[in-house]
Amino acid sequence: MIADPDHPSWLGWLSVLGGTGSVAIGILMFLGLVGPGPAVPFAVVLSIFMVIVGGRMWSEAG
Repeated sequence: MIADPDHPSWLGWLSVLGGTGSVAIGILMFLGLVGPGPAVPFAVVLSIFMVIVGGRMWSEAG
């Protein structure tokens, strides 16, 4: 999605940010180093990404 000319590159980077942060926090939670609190901002970023992508797909569908 980052290199796709049909979508804005910032949208792809938003998914990279949310996904990378979620994986990192998930590993830290698994190791018992942090609680679930730090995962919330990354979940919000991914939720925003999904809403934007869903809206774009809906508008393109006609």
